[in-house]
Amino acid sequence: MSPPNAPNPASDPLSTATHLTHRELLCRRLHNTKRLIKHYRRMYWALMEQVRIKHRQYVIDTGLSPFQDEPDVVDDNYTNVCAFHGCMSKPMPCTSFCFTHVLSEPKQVLYKPCTFVIARSEAGPVTCQKPIISSTTPSYCTVHMQKAEMHLAMALKKEGMNISPMDKVSPNFHELVPEFVRQIQEKRRAMRAKECETVLKKEEDAEKCEN
Repeated sequence: MSPPNAPNPASDPLSTATHLTHRELLCRRLHNTKRLIKHYRRMYWALMEQVRIKHRQYVIDTGLSPFQDEPDVVDDNYTNVCAFHGCMSKPMPCTSFCFTHVLSEPKQVLYKPCTFVIARSEAGPVTCQKPIISSTTPSYCTVHMQKAEMHLAMALKKEGMNISPMDKVSPNFHELVPEFVRQIQEKRRAMRAKECETVLKKEEDAEKCEN
């Protein structure tokens, strides 16, 4: 007995050929691949039908919940008050800290601090540190995101790009990219100029010492 969908020499003369050109070989491989995909699809839907039948029988035999007789497990590790010292707010689910202090949870990975610089000191820049979603880009909270957008709009306006406020109409991507590139290039030129000044100053000091 021949297998299902066996190649028919009358309809597919390449199936029994022993010598093929490159084009004929590709055609035969394409034909075989299509037959294989069709076969796998039939197998998939047949398995899905078996799963549906067995799942229905499982529900009939065991009910909707096979764990309904087991007692509910209560986790006593979490309290009704935020674990941060002095905070009386209600903690978030699955953690001992409220939203304001959720970054104090060492195991959490859903939140990160806002990196907007709000002040500068001798020790370095002071950032906002308000919790935000880890996928937020750039890493700014809502308030500082609006402030950054306002600064960007002012910079674009300074360059002659009359764009409406960010909360009404957002600038096009092709307008933002040149501005960012220009700012980066200005910073690089300033750094190179500063390095050149430092080198020249060192050379002048060295010449003075030699004289």
